[in-house]
Amino acid sequence: MATSYAAALVGMVVAGIGFGLYVPNHSSWILSIVSAKRRGFGVGLVTTAMFLGQFSAPILVQPFIDPADPAAVWNAMGILLITLCIVYFGLSRVSGEPVASAQ
Repeated sequence: MATSYAAALVGMVVAGIGFGLYVPNHSSWILSIVSAKRRGFGVGLVTTAMFLGQFSAPILVQPFIDPADPAAVWNAMGILLITLCIVYFGLSRVSGEPVASAQ
């Protein structure tokens, strides 16, 4: 959707910063809630999930890409992710226990 090289570059910088902040914070969060004996296993699961997602995303999304409107899949995935965010946030509030204190 970028109309110039500069706009695409700004988008890549923003995405890179976001992903660069996400990975270490997510790993440290997992390390804070997993027992010391299971930390390697917990981080291994996170790493497996991340690489499995990167591998399977093109395979799973490709059937939904419409050659007449390739941006439609991005809109649909965005709506799906926002919906999941709302559901997960709601579930975290229903549990009544803050995630950070689950040790």
